[in-house]
Amino acid sequence: MDEKEAVSFVKEVLSISDVERKLSENKYELLCEIVKEFHEKIPFQNYSLIAVPSAERSQPTIDEIIREVRSGRGGLCYSLNVFMKLLLEALDYTVHHVLSAVSNLPDNHLITIASNVRDHGDKYLIEVGTGFPTFKPIPIDFDQESPVYDESFIKYKLKWVSKNRLEREMMFQVPGSEWKLFYSWETARKKLEEMDAAMTSVYTDPKITPFHTSLRAVRFVHGKAVCIRDMTLLMEDNSHILQEKKLSTELEFLDAVGEHFPLLVEAAKKALKNWTPSKEPEIGV
Repeated sequence: MDEKEAVSFVKEVLSISDVERKLSENKYELLCEIVKEFHEKIPFQNYSLIAVPSAERSQPTIDEIIREVRSGRGGLCYSLNVFMKLLLEALDYTVHHVLSAVSNLPDNHLITIASNVRDHGDKYLIEVGTGFPTFKPIPIDFDQESPVYDESFIKYKLKWVSKNRLEREMMFQVPGSEWKLFYSWETARKKLEEMDAAMTSVYTDPKITPFHTSLRAVRFVHGKAVCIRDMTLLMEDNSHILQEKKLSTELEFLDAVGEHFPLLVEAAKKALKNWTPSKEPEIGV
């Protein structure tokens, strides 16, 4: 991806104006806008994965990632966070990838770190590849524990558990919710080719993620979650609680996809043919 393509995506798909001026005057503020609008415009979804017969599933190529994300169809963490790194690099940000472990399963998630955005040495978590919100760049150059971030239907925080390892904990915005580990990562930089084996497993091995058996599509409209998890529509209300509506038939499911994720209808139809319903887990990564 070159700078012209990146600027075009930010303007045309993310609907952000004055990109060239913001790049020259305040790259941090532009980065904040990009992360926020990406959450609203580009869904985290696995319909495209389940639409492919299980024996034929594979890690997407860079060209496939660029095509799917630029189209607005989105994808899983690998596609979304790889695209974000390519986008930011083309806009002259300094970024790199790290591997992380979701739910204590090793190397099943990829995230992006941006550095030197405001000052030499500052670092930020850039996370656009989960079903949970991270609406802004999160600074990681704190001593022990970050502030608590209150976004959409969750609260979350980061903390250092060793010199080279960070954890992200979160809790839902409901009474009685408790802090739980979401994921952790080592700070060592990883080249994309070093992560091929781990990411290939995500796309081919049902034991690595729930996304071979559970249908998911999530985006955040004006900061509020809209999610279709299997045959349930979840909509965030004004109290930041996810209200559930059961979708009784395939037609109701496809109508909900058409209303909230119109670019995914064809993928959803194909995914239904390959999907074997299982016990519904919580909205997830």
